[in-house]
Amino acid sequence: MDETTVAMPGDLYLGHAAIDAQHEILYYYYHEMVYAVDCKDKAFVLSNILSGLNVYIATHFRYEEELMSETGYPEGVAHEAEHKALSEGVARLGERFYNSAEQVQEDRLVLEIAEFLKSWLKHHIVEVDRRLAEYLAAKQTS
Repeated sequence: MDETTVAMPGDLYLGHAAIDAQHEILYYYYHEMVYAVDCKDKAFVLSNILSGLNVYIATHFRYEEELMSETGYPEGVAHEAEHKALSEGVARLGERFYNSAEQVQEDRLVLEIAEFLKSWLKHHIVEVDRRLAEYLAAKQTS
């Protein structure tokens, strides 16, 4: 995979500059995981990517959750539950990665994490975050 090919698909853009920029970074993490499987010194690279992903997920979710709280977003509880599900899913898969004994197993787990992240991002952004972005845009115009 070409590490420069990280453009987020157009249907994932919501029209909220800060949220879109943060989603681009999360999408970049997906690409980095897939690309790193083919790199040398994989264990170091992959563990750093997973650590960074976990930190960034928390940062992004905190940002969205603060927006929801500040604006009284009516779907906030359900939205936060989705955030929790992703965080827990990535943590579980990451734990399996850190406990894996063989490189082949690590590669498979990283690809599993990458696909989990990609699938979750597509669902969450297209369906759940889009409703939040529309709500925020409506709040700005009212």
